Amino acid sequence: MRRWSILLVLGALLASGCRDVTCTSEILPGVILRITEEGGPFAEPIAVRYRVNGAGWMDIADTSAGCAQRTRCELGPELDGRYEIEITRGPVHASTYVDVTADACHVHTVEVPVTLPAA
Repeated sequence: MRRWSILLVLGALLASGCRDVTCTSEILPGVILRITEEGGPFAEPIAVRYRVNGAGWMDIADTSAGCAQRTRCELGPELDGRYEIEITRGPVHASTYVDVTADACHVHTVEVPVTLPAA
């Protein structure tokens, strides 16, 4: 009798589509900014701030870990949702919005090209 119970439970699990999900331990950014500077690069630092789903603003600079290279910034480690992004260099400003989705394990990183015009 017990054997039939186990088989019924296993059958129900298989029929329901229950599957094991194996995730990697890597941490993926929600957004990778690809920054181009017309007529640059300039001496003035680049500042990036962003928020996800209307939460508080997060600030990073081109010298921080998120923007280790002036032309490439990683935002939102494993954060999915609606990103509002602002990039400034002195008086020059650019902004963009992007939606980031995720599956059971990780976000689906979105690469966003941004051009900062010459001042």
